Amino acid sequence: MGAPTAARVLRGLAIAATSASLSALLFSAITGEQGLAGALPDTTGVATITAGKPIAVGSGPAAIAITPDGKTAYVVNGTSGTVTPIDTTTNRPGPAITVGREPAAIAITPNGKTAYVVNTTSGTVTPITTATGTAGPPITVGKYPMSIAIAPNGQTAYVGNYGSGTVTVLSTATDRATGQVEVGKMPQTVLITPDGRTAYVANFGSNSVSPIDTATDKAGPPIAVGSEPYALAIVPHHQSMYVVNYGSGTVTPISTATNKAGRAIRVGTDPESIAFSANGETAVVANEGSNSDTEIDTATGASSTAPVGNAPVSVLIEVIVPSHGVTLGDVATICDNNGTISYNHGYLIIWFDEGGSFVPPVGGNSSDRDELAAQQDQRRRIPLGKEPGPMAFSPSNRTIYVVNEGSGDVTPVVI
Repeated sequence: MGAPTAARVLRGLAIAATSASLSALLFSAITGEQGLAGALPDTTGVATITAGKPIAVGSGPAAIAITPDGKTAYVVNGTSGTVTPIDTTTNRPGPAITVGREPAAIAITPNGKTAYVVNTTSGTVTPITTATGTAGPPITVGKYPMSIAIAPNGQTAYVGNYGSGTVTVLSTATDRATGQVEVGKMPQTVLITPDGRTAYVANFGSNSVSPIDTATDKAGPPIAVGSEPYALAIVPHHQSMYVVNYGSGTVTPISTATNKAGRAIRVGTDPESIAFSANGETAVVANEGSNSDTEIDTATGASSTAPVGNAPVSVLIEVIVPSHGVTLGDVATICDNNGTISYNHGYLIIWFDEGGSFVPPVGGNSSDRDELAAQQDQRRRIPLGKEPGPMAFSPSNRTIYVVNEGSGDVTPVVI
């Protein structure tokens, strides 16, 4: 795979949620802070999907985040070096905000006051005051920063510097760097535990994960995992996390209580992302190289792999959406080509394709993928832009904002 470009950084994790009542449920797929247990209801015939007019943004959009109040979506434009704010009430873009060169990632503080944009080529982070849409002075970090995570208390941000093998610690009160933590080679992803005590760093170049004690900002001994660790995710309701190893086609479980790695679980080729059901019982891994996804039983480690669309790169489990008096539970996977839909043990799986197709969810509780595949040609497809990639979900207006990297716009999809 080599060094990933900024446009591909954390595509599987570029998901955001809004509204106090539903954001924790959506974030449970990534952080495990809260979840919905039990079987999903039968949603046959209730899903209504409409795509709005594409919203023009900058060139090469690579990431998106929505403020906690749900009022604004911020789209990071990697090629044009800007961030485009979108009013989610009107779906109109505001004036572009200039940041650094090749911005690749964005994180918003829990209070919604500041958005931090990681500028890969500039080696900086730009703070944006969301109330005014103004960018503050850039904060110098390490070489080729690629990822950022903000602690649950909102006081500290951790920036993974892919080119310098460090993590820069930022104070959100002063917008200044307070320290550098040495980790492994090519830190790709940073993830903070729900209790805020530990920041985990996936070291793509040294096949390890570095745990950082956030109380002292000291790194503990590296945890050996598979080849080229790429993505991290907390298992909801468990003291554990999973590491997606792109190079070895495996997933490594790690106990967050002991920082000990468990036995690697074989998945497909070139896995890029992972997410969990809200109850933490099932994980789904998107395997880019083998055009498949892998389901993992987190209690036993048993796994099964099945074909999906072409080159899936990201997965989202359990978007909780009030619609027509019922609750939809979705798994959404973004693909680079040939959008398809499959159904998986009570979860809906949606694929987007590079040509711009979105397959709406179809209700029912069948887990028979073959039967669903046979029905697929009869399903209505909703056009998107070119190369749909990251997405953000706003429960306040029941809208998925899909970033189309190839066409430089965002498609609002109302569900």
